[in-house]
Amino acid sequence: MSEWRIGPQIRIYLIIAAVTSLTLPDAARADCGVSENGIPDDVIAPINVAGMRKSLADVGIGTGGMYLGEIFANSGGIHQGGKYDGVLWLYVNGDLKKTGLWKGLCFHADGYQIHGQSITADNIGSLMPVSNYEADPATRLSELWLEQHLFNDHM
Repeated sequence: MSEWRIGPQIRIYLIIAAVTSLTLPDAARADCGVSENGIPDDVIAPINVAGMRKSLADVGIGTGGMYLGEIFANSGGIHQGGKYDGVLWLYVNGDLKKTGLWKGLCFHADGYQIHGQSITADNIGSLMPVSNYEADPATRLSELWLEQHLFNDHM
C-alpha cells in the first residue's frame, strides 16, 4: 500500500499560504451584486420607476435584465417571409444580511424567456440556425446559487 507524503518545500508553501490567508484581507471582497442605488454601473439605460430599484437596494435586493429581439426575412428556402424571435433575461441578487435573514449570505438567480418563431425551422429548413438566440420557446432558470462569506472576508 502506497503512502502519500508532502515534501518539505510544499510544506513551507502551505504554511505561508495559511498564514497569509489568515492575516491579509481579501482584496476582491464581494458585495453580493447589490449597488447602493440599485442600478449597476455598466447599464446603458438606467430605468428606475418611482425609485423602486433604490427601495429594493436599501433592503438588499438588486434586480435587472436585458431584452434582445431579432427580425429575419428570407426570399428562398421552403417558405418565403419573415419571423420575429426574442429573449428576455432577468436576474435578482440578494444580500441576505441587509434583508435581516443571514449574515454573510449572498443569493443570485437568473433566468430567460425565449419567444417568437424560428425562421430556420419554419422557413428555411436548415439544420444550422440563423441566429445564436434561436431556440424553442421556453422559460428557463439559468443560474441559482448561494454564497456564504466567512471570517469577515479575511482569507
